[in-house]
Amino acid sequence: MEPSAKLIDATAQAEGFSATPYWDVDGYSIGHGHHGPDVIPGMHWTLDQARLQLVVDIQSSADDVNRLVKVSLTQGQFDCLTDFRFNVGPGSFAGSTLLKILNQAIMTERLRSSTASMTRVRSMAGSSPAGKYLKVLKIAV
Repeated sequence: MEPSAKLIDATAQAEGFSATPYWDVDGYSIGHGHHGPDVIPGMHWTLDQARLQLVVDIQSSADDVNRLVKVSLTQGQFDCLTDFRFNVGPGSFAGSTLLKILNQAIMTERLRSSTASMTRVRSMAGSSPAGKYLKVLKIAV
């Protein structure tokens, strides 16, 4: 599957835009939340550069979802998982409880027939990041 335009738009809006690097949890970020060794203090990006890099970053996340998730997903569920992977990173996604639950097919019929909300759930309080996404995906645990 491929990430939807809705996902890219929602991520750009949720991440905001910074033309210059800022310190994030584990290093510098720029644009719409792009981070890595290529982000160094003093650089400057346009909104167009940030959007292009966001598409690359979201595609990388989508590639991981396609490779690691072994069950059928709706577009909304795929986008939700891609968003989760984008936010937690490749290693955390690959070892996540969320991924294990999905691949064990411990899902309700609702998961198979519903479309997951594109609501950004990072702001929800009171549970782990994986737990927040489980709620959006309507997965029984």
